[in-house]
Amino acid sequence: MVPRQLVSTSHWPRSAGLLAALALGGCCVFSPSQSRPQACTLIGCVDSLVIDLSGSVPEEFTVDVTAADGTTMQVHCPGGEAQGSQSGDMSPGAMCLGDSVVFSAFTPEEASIRITGQGGEITQTARPTYEPVRPNGPDCPPECRQGHVQIEIP
Repeated sequence: MVPRQLVSTSHWPRSAGLLAALALGGCCVFSPSQSRPQACTLIGCVDSLVIDLSGSVPEEFTVDVTAADGTTMQVHCPGGEAQGSQSGDMSPGAMCLGDSVVFSAFTPEEASIRITGQGGEITQTARPTYEPVRPNGPDCPPECRQGHVQIEIP
């Protein structure tokens, strides 16, 4: 029987663990305020405008958003179902999510928002407030801007 040799890791440099983690995942961030690397997920994000509807939201509705420069986005939301025209890339798109609508790659500083439904229509001018969003954590890329507008339907 041949005796087993134990391999000591005490002589390995401390950076060997970091190098191994980077080689395996390639998704770590090392922040000076942290003593160890932080693993980051790979969730992507796109700058977007979210319109949240409340009140007497119709079962089926259409949202038109026109920016100050004349650019218009439109989405039709049938029956509160989640659906949209998102292409998966960075091009503008829209998605219905229940009583909310998300317009991706569209971040106007001021917009005229028109909601049309079974009971008529409502138009409101809004200046969305955009906040930074980091879906993978505060020290992980990417960072996107997300704006919110709340519209009450009477």
